[in-house]
Amino acid sequence: MEPYDDPGLYAVDIITNPINDREARTTAIDYVRQARTFAQDNEDYFHSEYLAELAEIVDYLPVEGTELDKVGRIWGGLMKNHGEAVAGGITRMRELYDDPYNPLEPQSLIGLVAQREHLKPDAMRVVESIVAIVEPAIGEMFRSRPPKDEPDLNQKIGALIRTHKPELQSEHPTVSFACARVIPDHELEGQDLLIEVKYIRQGT
Repeated sequence: MEPYDDPGLYAVDIITNPINDREARTTAIDYVRQARTFAQDNEDYFHSEYLAELAEIVDYLPVEGTELDKVGRIWGGLMKNHGEAVAGGITRMRELYDDPYNPLEPQSLIGLVAQREHLKPDAMRVVESIVAIVEPAIGEMFRSRPPKDEPDLNQKIGALIRTHKPELQSEHPTVSFACARVIPDHELEGQDLLIEVKYIRQGT
């Protein structure tokens, strides 16, 4: 926020405070990612990507020219400007709040941008979310009884991941994933991410 902004107008300061809701965090990252696309892509790409959708509304736009001319006006006057404005806003945000002598809150907007979350492939972000679930749970799960073999390990880790699947799908709605060796092979087709656990023991 700028110094003249009234903090009472905002329920949460997402710039410096953590965005705890997973879905809201993904929305913020996707917003920055989309703005980057608008700022960096050229007009030809915009035509090929959005012409079909925009064709339904261009006749109602109060501008002269062909359909392609009108789409070009939308790209240059709206989309590209939006992308550049978001980049400018992020730059200003970092000027105000990115103090090199203090740590950033990693789940805040400024922290997510600093980690370049918007540049990571969606599948990699799913992997990181799954690791954050599995890694701290493994010690507790197998403290008294280690897995008997690799299939047993995959079954138990797969069950853990499935209990978190609704929240993972809410956080990462564009990525489909499944645990290999846990579901039938034919159900693995078309998945964006396959998860398989290796049981590494002494002598293997």
